[in-house]
Amino acid sequence: MLSFLHKLREKLRHGTMAFSVLGRFSRLGIGINPYIIYREERPLLTECQSLVPSVERVTLENCERLLSDFASERKISPDGWKRELQKGKIALVMRLRDRSVGYTWANLSYYAPYHRQTELGPKQAYLTNTYIAKNFRRQGLGTLMKQAMYRELLHCGRTEFLSISDLMNTPAKNWKRRMNATPLELRLALHLFHRWHADVRLRAYADVARHDAASPGPRTLERGSEPAEAGKSYPNSDDF
Repeated sequence: MLSFLHKLREKLRHGTMAFSVLGRFSRLGIGINPYIIYREERPLLTECQSLVPSVERVTLENCERLLSDFASERKISPDGWKRELQKGKIALVMRLRDRSVGYTWANLSYYAPYHRQTELGPKQAYLTNTYIAKNFRRQGLGTLMKQAMYRELLHCGRTEFLSISDLMNTPAKNWKRRMNATPLELRLALHLFHRWHADVRLRAYADVARHDAASPGPRTLERGSEPAEAGKSYPNSDDF
């Protein structure tokens, strides 16, 4: 009984029960997906001498080598990655102890949550699909990899970083709050039998301007502060 109550509490805490209900509707052809658009900031990091990872930018030449370590726990298609790279997207892979332990993506052209595609401005980038291998989570690697992607994007002339999280994905929202990310809009994506699609704005966060005016600048984020729970199935979110 206690085990059942613990599992139920965890499902409610991490939003997986809501995702399960919405998933049932989706299988019937009815899609209901509330999500939040964030503007990510670049927090300062405290030093951590115990972890010395390296980060490599993925290319057509090194793609298969860098992805081979993920085969045991995540279905990844090197050919699919190559197609995305040829579209101009950027991918980074983090290496630790001679193996790949995580990756993250950025799109410089558009962001497309569900069925809505929006063109990005010349200074914007859309960050998506951050993943850390299960045995390497809760060590701050997700934060380090985000920082590496910020640096890579700054070299490309991009200074504004956008991302999204599903409304019920509590771990991702909490992590972005600790990362000093600012919520911009709450939106609702709808589809009916894969024929009718809509994406409506439910809320434009009125406190964004006040947040920008009052913010003292980048804040320090302790490494190892990513969400404890990982590996859940969130359509537009990150696995830490």
